[in-house]
This record gives sequence, C-alpha cells and structure tokens, in this order.
Amino acid sequence: MNRKVIILFLAFILGLLMLSGCTRKAKDPNKAIDFLKNLKSYTCQVSIHIKNQKQEIDTDGNQFYDSKLGHRLELNKDRILIYNNNTIKIKDLNNNLVYSVDKDFDSVYNLGFIHEYIALLYADEDISSSFKTIENREYQLIRLTIPGNNQNISKSVLYVNLENYFPEKLVIYDYKDNEVLSFNYNDFKPNIKIPKEMFYIE
Repeated sequence: MNRKVIILFLAFILGLLMLSGCTRKAKDPNKAIDFLKNLKSYTCQVSIHIKNQKQEIDTDGNQFYDSKLGHRLELNKDRILIYNNNTIKIKDLNNNLVYSVDKDFDSVYNLGFIHEYIALLYADEDISSSFKTIENREYQLIRLTIPGNNQNISKSVLYVNLENYFPEKLVIYDYKDNEVLSFNYNDFKPNIKIPKEMFYIE
C-alpha cells in the first residue's frame, strides 16, 4: 500500500514538473521596446567612453529628458547642453558663456539619449533582439543599424535589464564592428516630473 502511495506521489510531482515546463512562456522581446517607446521623461547618470585610433576619453554626466521640453546633458561640471528641436544651447560653466549651435554639430553625445535610440527603433527596419545572462542578470540586447554614411558610427546594441526594463548600456560600433562609443546608465528614473527650468539656460 505504501509503495502504491509513493508511486502515485512521484507520478503527481512528475506531472506538475512537466506541466510547468509546458506552460512556461517565452520571453517577449516587445515588452522592453514598448517600455522604452512609452517613456515620457527620465533622468539618469551616464558614463561615456569614447575610443578611436588615437586616444580614449572618459566623461561623466547627467541626462534629463522630457518629451515636451527636450534633452538636457550636464557634462562633468564644465558644460550644460540643452537640445531642443534643431538647436543645442550650450553653457560653458568655466567661462560663464552661453551660445547656440546646430544640432548636427554634436555627433557623439546625442547618440546616448535613450529617446534618440527610440527614434531609431521607429525608423529602422533592421532591428534584432536576443537575450543574455550577465552576472546573474537577464538582459535583452536590442541591435540596430544607425542610418547615414558615417562608417565610424554604423551599428549599436542597447542592453536592457529585464527585471525593470531599464537601459543599462549602449555600445556603438563602426562598420568593422570595432567599439567606438559606450554609454553606461545608472540611477535611471523613468517618467518623473522634471522642472521646466531645467531645460532653459541663460
């Protein structure tokens, strides 16, 4: 009798394991992309690494984004850049100078804004996703081709933490698949209210 009970119990456990295996859902690559596309605002710290044949440069900063007001980038304690439409307004904190340049003047820092990456997701049909475990964390890697004729900025991969769908790293490669730029994001805060004054400088 006891033997029959044990066999039935084992069969029950085995059935549960098989059922759970069958009902386990595959990861949905659209969830992270939808989260990023629906961001209304965010703030984060960013570490920027620039690499070329001559040198490597590391810069730290803070990013601010509001869908209605634009982007703000604070680079170290040297400069504040406000991106709005086709203009970048720059304040040199060392000399207390304020001036404006065309948006195309910046071919580096603007690539690190999450919203710029989202715009590429809308425009680029050559998007692919994969999943990877890094240091016991699950990430979705969103790859796309950067449009334009600049061979030094050709492809990119965004690492999104699947625990909260926060972006953690963006790597940009040249046409030979050499890493030329990376942005590491920390203390990411999505959809928070940012004072309007943050997007104006005098």
